[in-house]
Amino acid sequence: MSTQSAETAYLFRHALVREAAYELQLPAERARLHGAAAEVLRRAPPEQLEMLAAEIADHLRAAGADTAVELEFALRAARYAVANYHHDDVFRLMQR
Repeated sequence: MSTQSAETAYLFRHALVREAAYELQLPAERARLHGAAAEVLRRAPPEQLEMLAAEIADHLRAAGADTAVELEFALRAARYAVANYHHDDVFRLMQR
């Protein structure tokens, strides 16, 4: 008898399906979709951009975008992480 909840089992299967679908996409299509996601996130209200900066930087990196733009968002994300005591995020972002 399994002690795993239905929700946990669903989330696990969902993550595997998502990962499989991601890997089946052609690299150029994945990059295009990451670029589109970054552009949508960049249209967020200015007061939300700092909070979204890490996600934007990740999408820009996966899209193969201009390094300067990606680094701008990575630095913004690092500043946000420092201000909010997210030390693990600061280390990851500053490694860029």
